[in-house]
Amino acid sequence: MISIRAKVEGLDELAKALEELPQDLAERALRQATAAGAAIVRDEARARAPRDTGKMIAAAFVKKDGGQTDDVRAVYHVGIRAGKRARSLGKKKLNLDAFYWKFVEFGHFTRHAGSKRSDSTLKRAAKRALAKGVRFVSGRPFLRPALEMKQAEVIEKIRSVLEARIRRFASRAKRRTAK
Repeated sequence: MISIRAKVEGLDELAKALEELPQDLAERALRQATAAGAAIVRDEARARAPRDTGKMIAAAFVKKDGGQTDDVRAVYHVGIRAGKRARSLGKKKLNLDAFYWKFVEFGHFTRHAGSKRSDSTLKRAAKRALAKGVRFVSGRPFLRPALEMKQAEVIEKIRSVLEARIRRFASRAKRRTAK
């Protein structure tokens, strides 16, 4: 999985307002704002992904990382579902195993028919394969450019959603204390 970290700075007023909220409301506001920003990247990756079968588009996801998320940080992953667990999702048993997304994103080597070899003959097979015209197929990145192109929009979305949630939750917290 590609891991890119972005730290948003310069939001001192929002940080102070977030600290004034009760912890449960502050965590919820932070999670909602971060999820909204991650959804922008996911949607852009879907728009940029090759549309051969449509499986990579359907397999794009946003997932909260519960292990790294705490009261002052919300971590979300944007990625493409791949592997055995992605083969039977939901009630309809959808197969969203887009294992090949890495080949599309980063590129791959071609191989001629019948070049599958055991580990003991791998070096000899590689030499023969190079002699037979194995070549590198360059990638068609879609996930990394999605983040690079939408980074400013993501930061603005996080800021605007966080600001709206802080206002909403602050009024809710005032009503709680007034009762």
